[in-house]
Formats: sequence, structure tokens, C-alpha cells
Amino acid sequence: MPLTGHCRGRLPHWELDGALYFVTFRTADAVSPALIAGLRLSRFTPDKIRNEVELTLDSSDRGDILRGHVAKIVTDSVLFGHERDYDLDTWCVMPNHVHLLFRHPRSSLARTMQTLKSSTAHRINAFLNRDGPVWEREYFDRIVRPGQAEPIRRYILDNPRRANLPGWSWSGRISAGVAPAPRLP
Repeated sequence: MPLTGHCRGRLPHWELDGALYFVTFRTADAVSPALIAGLRLSRFTPDKIRNEVELTLDSSDRGDILRGHVAKIVTDSVLFGHERDYDLDTWCVMPNHVHLLFRHPRSSLARTMQTLKSSTAHRINAFLNRDGPVWEREYFDRIVRPGQAEPIRRYILDNPRRANLPGWSWSGRISAGVAPAPRLP
């Protein structure tokens, strides 16, 4: 399949068969609406906007519901999708956002993300006994070029340390041939 693109909102999303993707998505309340509005009015490139949002996510406790059992819900869902929906490489569930590095979604990237976010939102809302959005509608994605995977892996796995979360256990890397695959109830 050739490189294709689409836009679900304000961010472009590119798809390429067999590509390695770096995806970040965040909780609905993780970044203030004022910051987002300012970034949308700026002349920043999507990569610069991503960097600004990443800095905000790591230094903020807004929307930080992804702790304890809720972080486990998301981690279990991410691992459940391995080999079923995508080939997971590296992941990190932070208190207010999630990083994924995976190859070749079995369906479109948009469908893969919609399935993951929808299933986790239903389970999180049920656990927290609440209604409403869990995730921001958009997500940041990037097709990883050859030679860029290792720095991204380090970035993902080092995210808890950079955010001053010692002992954070909601991240990992799938080693070749060794894949934890919890089954959802």
C-alpha cells in the first residue's frame, strides 16, 4: 500500500503498510484548553506542537487518572492488542498520556486507535463509576524512519524518570519472541 493520509481533526495522520509507528494519546483533561487554543493559533509545526504538549504532559498533574488499577486497565489492553491488532514494540502508560511504538496495525491506524481508546474508556469509566470522555479525540502519530527506533524506545522507557515517577511499572518493551499477553476478562 502506498503512503496515504487523512485528517480526523487538526492533525494529519499518515499510513504506510508495514510501517513502525510512534503514537501518543492523552487523557481528555491532560492539557488546558487555553494552551491547546494557543498552539492551534501558533505557526508551530505539528512536531513543535507535539514537543510543547509532551513538556506540558510530563510536568502536569492535570487529567492524571492513569494510576493504579486504571493504568493496569490500559496496560492490559495495550498488551492484549499485541499480535492481535499490531506488533507491539514498546509502551508506557503515564498518569495522563500513553506512548506506543508498534508495527503494522492489522486494520487502519485510525481504526486501531479508535478500538483501543474506546475499549479502555468504557472499562475506565465503569471502574471509576463515571461517564464522559476519557481520551482526547486526537492522537499524535509518526511513521518511524529507519535508524530512529532506538532513540524512540529510550524516550518511551525513560519517560517515567523524566516525569519524576520512581518505580513506575506501567511500561515495557516486548523482546523478540517474548511477549506478555494478558487476556481481558
